Amino acid sequence: MSRDIVHLCVQEKFIPPFVQLVREHFGLDRHLFLVSGKGAAFLPEAGDAVVPVPGIAGRLRRLGALYAARKIILHGLYDAKFLYLLALQPWLLPKCYWMVWGDDLYRYLDPHRSRKGAFKEMVRRFVIRRIGHVVTYIRGDYELVRQWYGSRATMVDCLMYMSNVYQPMPDLPASRKTATVIQVGNSAYARNLHEEALERIAPFRDQAIEVVAPLSYGPKPHAQAVAARGRALLGDRFFPMLDFMDFASYREFLAKIDIAVFNNTRQQAMGNIITLLGMGKTLYLRRTTTTWPLLEQIGVKVFDAEQFSLRQLTPAERERNIALVRQHFSRERLLAQLGALFDGAEAA
Repeated sequence: MSRDIVHLCVQEKFIPPFVQLVREHFGLDRHLFLVSGKGAAFLPEAGDAVVPVPGIAGRLRRLGALYAARKIILHGLYDAKFLYLLALQPWLLPKCYWMVWGDDLYRYLDPHRSRKGAFKEMVRRFVIRRIGHVVTYIRGDYELVRQWYGSRATMVDCLMYMSNVYQPMPDLPASRKTATVIQVGNSAYARNLHEEALERIAPFRDQAIEVVAPLSYGPKPHAQAVAARGRALLGDRFFPMLDFMDFASYREFLAKIDIAVFNNTRQQAMGNIITLLGMGKTLYLRRTTTTWPLLEQIGVKVFDAEQFSLRQLTPAERERNIALVRQHFSRERLLAQLGALFDGAEAA
C-alpha cells in the first residue's frame, strides 16, 4: 500500500480527532497512519488508511510504505521501536517531520534514567539530530531542539491538533459565585510544582477564594500528597479534584475558573491555556517557559506566577485576549497550516 504521506503515531487521544480532520478536509487517499500500541484505545477507524502495528514485525512489514512516502510525519517521539527503525535507516530522516508534543522534547531534562532509558535517549539524540523538519507553533521549543540536540531541522509553523484550537463554549447558565475560583496546575505530575504555587496563594486564604487542583491525571501518590498539602495550607478553601471528568464536563469546569496558575518550569498544558485565554480568564505563568514568549509575541496579557496576586484582567485586557486567541488559534489557521505541510515541496 503506497501513500504519499505516512504518519507514525502512538495510540493517544490526539490521533483520532486528527485523522477525522484530515478525512473531512483533505481526504485519506494520500495518507497512511501506522498506529503503535496494544488494544484499541484511541485507535481511529478509517478503513485501510489506519493500520495498527503492535510489534516490531508489523513495523518491519511497513518499511516499504516509509520508503515510498514523500513525507513521514512523526506524531511525538515516544515509541522505542519506531525510533530504532529510523536510527537504522537514517536516510529516511531528512523527509521526516516531527510534530513536537512537549514531553517528548523535555525528556531531555530527565535526570533519572535507567540503563535502558539512557540507551533510548542516545538513540533519540541520533534520530532528532538528523530529522529534516520540526513541526510546532512554539518557537522556543524549536530553539531547544536545536540547542539540546544539535539539530539543523527547518521549523514548520503549525498548531498541529484540534486540542490547540480555540473552540467557543456553549452558553452555560449564569452562576452566582461568591468567591474567586483559582485553578492550580492541570495534572498530578510533579512538574506542575503545586506546593510552591499553593504556598504563594496561602497568604490570601482569609479572602473569598476557592482553590481547585485537577489531580485525576498522573501518579496517584503525588496527587494524594498535593491534596494533603493543599488542605494544610488552605483548609476548606482547597478542593482537590481526584476523579476523572469527560471533555465536556472539564470544559464546563474551566468556564467557572477566574484565575489559573500554571507554575510548571517547562511548556505544558497548552490546551488548557488556550481554552482559558479564549474564555477571558486570568492566567499566571512562569516567564522562563517557552509559552511566555509565544503569548507575549501574539500580544496576549498574562501574569508572572512567581509574583502571584489576586489581580485579574481588566475588561479591556480580557476582550483583547479573547480576540487574539480566536484569531491566532483558529481552526481555519490550523487547516491552512496542515494544507501547507501536506502539499509543500519535498524534503531536500
